Amino acid sequence: MTGTGIQSAAPTPNPGIERAYGPQKPLAPCDLWLGGNEGRPPQALDVPFRSEALGRYPSTASLSRAFASKLGVEEANVLVTAGADDALLRIALAYLGAGREIVLPTPTFEMIPRYARVAGGTIVDVPWEADTPYPTDAVIAAVTPDTSVVAIVSPNNPTGAVATSDDVRRVAEAAPHALVVVDQAYAEFADEDLAPAALAQSNAVVLRTMSKAYGCAGLRVGFAIGEPDVLETLRAAGNPYPVAAPSLAAAERRLAANVGAIARIVREERRKLAALLQDLGLRAAPSQGNFVFARSDRAVLIRDLVAGLGVGIRAFPGVPGLEDALRITCPGDPRDFERLTLALRCALAPDTLLFADGAQLEGGDVIRERLASEYRIADIDGATDPAEALRASRGKRAWMLCSTCDEVAAARRARVLPIGFAAEGADGKRTALATAGAGVCVQRADDLEEILP
Repeated sequence: MTGTGIQSAAPTPNPGIERAYGPQKPLAPCDLWLGGNEGRPPQALDVPFRSEALGRYPSTASLSRAFASKLGVEEANVLVTAGADDALLRIALAYLGAGREIVLPTPTFEMIPRYARVAGGTIVDVPWEADTPYPTDAVIAAVTPDTSVVAIVSPNNPTGAVATSDDVRRVAEAAPHALVVVDQAYAEFADEDLAPAALAQSNAVVLRTMSKAYGCAGLRVGFAIGEPDVLETLRAAGNPYPVAAPSLAAAERRLAANVGAIARIVREERRKLAALLQDLGLRAAPSQGNFVFARSDRAVLIRDLVAGLGVGIRAFPGVPGLEDALRITCPGDPRDFERLTLALRCALAPDTLLFADGAQLEGGDVIRERLASEYRIADIDGATDPAEALRASRGKRAWMLCSTCDEVAAARRARVLPIGFAAEGADGKRTALATAGAGVCVQRADDLEEILP
C-alpha cells in the first residue's frame, strides 16, 4: 500500500503452519492407487436426494441417529465430522495450546502432530515400533500435569500395530485430567474393537470414519463418539455445518451396508501380501489395518519401479524414521490384488531384460554379458510386441530398457516394466519418459546394474 506509512511485507503465518499435506508421488502415472488406504468403493450407491435440500444448511441429526444405533450408543454421544481428520483438528484446537502437551506414540498418522503444532501444543513423542505392543508404560510415564491429550491410534497408521482394551483403560485411568483420543479409523479390519473399553471411560473419545471399510473417502464423513460435554466442546471448536447434504444422505445409505465381507477379503489379502513381501526380501510387519507396512533400504526405488506398471504405493522419503518404509493398501478386489502382486514380483524379481533398439547403453555389451548369467536377455525392435519377446525368451517377468515414450507405452500395455534411458544431460527427455510411465530412468549401463535386484 502507498500513502499509509505501512511498508509492504508478507503476512506472517502462525508458526505452527507447515507445508501443506501431500505425499510425494512418482512421476509415472498410476491408475491403481494403493498409497492412500482408501477403502474399496461401493459399486453402486442409489441415494435419494431432493434438490430442495441444497437451499438449506444441512442437519447431521439423521446420520447421528443412524450411527448411534449401529454402535449401540445414545445420539447425544455422537458428533458427525468432515472425516476423522476434522475431529482431530477440533480436538487439537479445543484441548491444546501454549503450555499444553499431547503424548503421541510415533510414528503415527501425520495429521495429528500437524494439528497439534497449529494449535500451539507441545508434542511429547513416545517411540512405538511397528511390530511391538502399544507402549503403555512409556506413555503413562510421559504424562505430566501439562498433558491435555493422549493419543491411541489403533490400528496405527502407517505401521498397522494395535493397542488393547487394557491399554485404553490403563492410560485413561493414569491421565484423568487429559482427553484420551482413540482413533479407530481401521477398526473394522482389527481383531479387537476398542470402542467399548474407551467409552467406559469418561475422559476418552473414539474416532471412526466412512473412508476405510465403507469405501467412501470422497464423502468426507467421520464420527466422534464420547461424553456429551466433550462432544459439545468439539462442536464449538469447528464449523457448525461440517458435512454437505449430499454426503450426509449418501453416508446414511452406505452405513446400512454390512462391510464384514470386504473386511474378510482385506484380511486375507493382508496375509498374502505380507508373506509375498517377506519372500521378496522386505521386512513386513504384522498389520491389522487395510494395509501392510514394510521396510527396505530401497523403498523409494521400489515405489518408483512398481509405478512403472501403473500401481501406486506409499513411500516416506524425508520423513524421520520412515525413510526406508513402504505402506501398501490392500485393494479388496481379486483382480486388483493379482495386478499388485504381479507388479511387485516384476519390480523385485525380474527374470528377463529386454533392450529396445534405441537404448544403447555406454558399456552395454560388458554389462549384458555380466547380466546374462542371472537374467534372460533379448533385443527387440519397434515392430516387436514386448509381450511376444517375453514369451519367446521363456521369461515371466521382464524389464524393458526404453528410449522413447512409444516404447514405454508398449511395455506397459504388455505388463513389462519400462526403464527409461536418457543420456547424461538429457533432463527433458528423462522427464518425458518418466511422465509417460517409465518407473525409473538410467543414464549408463552401471545405473541399470545398480537398480536391478
